[in-house]
Amino acid sequence: MRLENKNQLSIKLTDKQKGDFAEHKAIEFWTLCGWEVFEGPSDSVCDRIVRSPDTGEMLSIQIKYISKDTSHVETYSTGSGTMKGGKRKRTNYAKHNIDYIMAVNPHTEQYFLYPKEYYENYSSLSPSRHPGVSIPTVEKTLEEIRKTRHKDQLATLDSVYHD
Repeated sequence: MRLENKNQLSIKLTDKQKGDFAEHKAIEFWTLCGWEVFEGPSDSVCDRIVRSPDTGEMLSIQIKYISKDTSHVETYSTGSGTMKGGKRKRTNYAKHNIDYIMAVNPHTEQYFLYPKEYYENYSSLSPSRHPGVSIPTVEKTLEEIRKTRHKDQLATLDSVYHD
């Protein structure tokens, strides 16, 4: 919801809600770009795994909520707040082999993608100064992928794409 003036109703999201909102928009984005999207392992800092049906390439993604292009995207967690009853620990995403940090502004549907070799050199990024790289596209159509897939695949495309 975009507010036109100060008299309109304002909705304040919690940090958890912001993260969930950004994750849902990122899932939608990767799916529309033709990638298969999976949850990251429960014991990992990775939010999502995406897989190219063309090449089988898999990428680990850490998703960050941003509210505007001047927002800072941290490459380490803030270290503040609580999570599951305990303090959050600083997490170096590069050391956890996260392939990309994806900054998402769900309100404007802007997406900024930072590869590991780029983000590991910064403690924080600002989309206004660091536009990121473009999302790799999938070359095959969904119908072509369905014709060539094997029955013994771990996940079917029907579980990823809803048509």
